Amino acid sequence: VVYNDPADLDAWDKVALANTLGGMAIGSAGCTAPHGLEHPVSGLLDAVHGEGLAALYPEYLKCIGSAAATEAGQGIGLSLARIAGAMGEPTVTGVTGGSAEETLQRILVRVEALLKSVRLDIRLASLGVRPDHLDWLAEMALKTMPHVFANDPATIGLEEARALYARSL
Repeated sequence: VVYNDPADLDAWDKVALANTLGGMAIGSAGCTAPHGLEHPVSGLLDAVHGEGLAALYPEYLKCIGSAAATEAGQGIGLSLARIAGAMGEPTVTGVTGGSAEETLQRILVRVEALLKSVRLDIRLASLGVRPDHLDWLAEMALKTMPHVFANDPATIGLEEARALYARSL
């Protein structure tokens, strides 16, 4: 609503509250891999953090698909169902039905639509990332923010980080 009508003060109020709650959640639970992957991008290229996250997030969601499938019995399936419900997917008491991978695919469709609606369906290349940056980016992400990778449902090492960057170009 704010994107389409920047004068809507009630909508801004909700955005401000959501921003505050998001900051509180990050402060309590921490972040996951996308933030760790993005920080070297904005550090190297002076890119906007949100743009870098937008460029990385769709490929990240695809990356955690296998983790979602193997860890569904450990609570990730229910967490994904809650995320899907918050994004407008129909749920029955917090469960979307289907596998964790199917739920993740539904989330991916919603995320891609949201990014497109606010003109953030961008790629890392549009932020200036080049193929010769990928090794350095992967190394710096894992070296400078290991805590976010430890907090992630997927195991993302150097090879996986580089591949995720490459798919996000």
